[in-house]
Amino acid sequence: MTTLQLKSVKDKIKVKHLFLGFSLLLPIIVGVIAVVFYPNYLSHFTLPHTLFPLILFLIISPVLEEVVFRGLFQDFLLSWLNNKFIAIGLLNIGFAVFHYNINHDPTYMFLVFCCGIILSVQKLKYGKLIYPIFFHAYYNLSFMFMHLTYVLWSH
Repeated sequence: MTTLQLKSVKDKIKVKHLFLGFSLLLPIIVGVIAVVFYPNYLSHFTLPHTLFPLILFLIISPVLEEVVFRGLFQDFLLSWLNNKFIAIGLLNIGFAVFHYNINHDPTYMFLVFCCGIILSVQKLKYGKLIYPIFFHAYYNLSFMFMHLTYVLWSH
């Protein structure tokens, strides 16, 4: 099996930026797909109406969830199972189940699972929690704006 050999630091930076760019676009792409194939998808969400829920949604939840899921559980599963694919798959099934109380819809669960995979790959690739925390917050912000758009267009 051949692997991609990066010849210079410049090539490594390009790959890193490509991955980060893909991560920025993913929530928007997934959200658009969800709305196209499941038009009532965003009707389940409510926007924060005060400052505390906004802080909870955009800062506290991403930090706590990433510390627990990517920081503790992912590291434990990777060392215990010695198979990154199974460990990340199991972790993100748990991540999706954890979010079940927000929305019981299978589409939502699948989207949370997919987002979790990207967050896990970021932690695995860069070894730091700051990337998954930032993109988790960005993902939440993206869905909040999509919900706002849905609410404005549907009324």
